[in-house]
Order: sequence, then C-alpha cells, then structure tokens
Amino acid sequence: WNKKYKEAIPEFEKVKDIKGAHRSHISDAALHVGYANARLKKYDEAIAAYKKVLDNPKTHPHHCSRAQLAIGDVKRSQKKYDEAVAEYKKVMSIPKRHLGHEADADMKIGLVLRSQKKYPESTEALEKSIANKKVSYYSKGLSQIYIGHNLRSQKKNEDAIKAFEKVNSFKKVHPYHKVDAERLTGYCYYDMKQYDKAKEVFEKVIADKKASSYQKKSSKQMLDKIAKMQKK
Repeated sequence: WNKKYKEAIPEFEKVKDIKGAHRSHISDAALHVGYANARLKKYDEAIAAYKKVLDNPKTHPHHCSRAQLAIGDVKRSQKKYDEAVAEYKKVMSIPKRHLGHEADADMKIGLVLRSQKKYPESTEALEKSIANKKVSYYSKGLSQIYIGHNLRSQKKNEDAIKAFEKVNSFKKVHPYHKVDAERLTGYCYYDMKQYDKAKEVFEKVIADKKASSYQKKSSKQMLDKIAKMQKK
C-alpha cells in the first residue's frame, strides 16, 4: 500500500477482469477498493464498493460480513452514529456469517455508543462482544479496555481500575493492550488524587520494553503533572 491509495484503486479494480479469477480474490479486491476510498475520505465511493460485494450472489458470507462492517465504519467516520449502529447490526442477519465478525460488530456498536456518551449501553454491547466464543483476542482486549474507559468517564474510577486489571486476566492479550490497561489505571489513580500510586504505575509503563512510544510519552507527561500537583 505505502499509503498510495489513489494509485492502488485501479490496480485492485483489474482483478475482476482477470480470466478465471477466484471469487474470493474478486471480493477481496472490491473490499480494498472500498478501504482505499475510505482512506481518501471518498465515502460514497467506498460504500459503493462495499455494496458491490454484498450485491454479488457469489460472495462468500465471510466477505459479506467484512463489507457490512466496513459500511458501518464509514458511517462512524462521518459521525453518523445512529446509521453506523444500524449498519453494524445488519451483520447479525447475514446467513452463515462468521461469529468473529458478529463479535466485532458488537464491539464497534459499543464504540459508537461511547462516542454518543451512552456509557451503560456501550458497556452492554462490549460485554456481549467479549462473551462471544469466537471473539478474537484483540477485540476482546480492546472491548475490555473500553469498558474501563466507560467507567472512568462516569467517574467510577475504582470500578474502572478493576475493569482495566481484568484485561491481564485473559488467556491471551495483545502486548499493547496489556501495557495500556496498566497505563490507564494510572489515570484513574490520578483522578482519585492518589498520586504516589499513579506515579508508580507510570514509571512501570516507561520501564516496560513492550510499551509504545506514545504510551511512554503520555506516561512521562503524567509524571510531570503529578510532580506539579505534589509541589502545591
């Protein structure tokens, strides 16, 4: 890709004209046309590409689910939140859909509801995603982190800490989520004015070799804020 989205589109469009091209490759190419247009913020063109996938009777349910999720993503990018939720819900009605995509739809619904500050409803959708037996470990960790965010947004910091700590109880956790769950407990302690505990958390994140540059930078910024608060 190399972020050359405009140049990528005609290359993906050539796939459908290849004699004997497998239907999965044609569907994949159409999806990528949509993804590229979405990156270029050409949302109408993106949706048109995704609908080509959905309208093709030969499209495998796996690709139909991906296309339907992508339409929801476009609506979310446009901040058309109610429409986004409606599009994500359509995933549940796709015959023979992959349950992992159903879990992703619930997670994305949760994220949209959070953007609308509907925190209890958001948490309910995120918990539904986590409970899905086919949820990916990535989506599971992210959903749990956003449950913590919802609680913190409601100023329920002690419950938020428990939610963030739960991330590391999962059998498999993405390294970024593992560190972020730790980092976010620091914000909760800061909000509760428990500066020593917050400082300990942020120092731990900075020392973690798996922490991203952003995670380390934000932790250092919080340490500076704590130092200023403790001088008062």
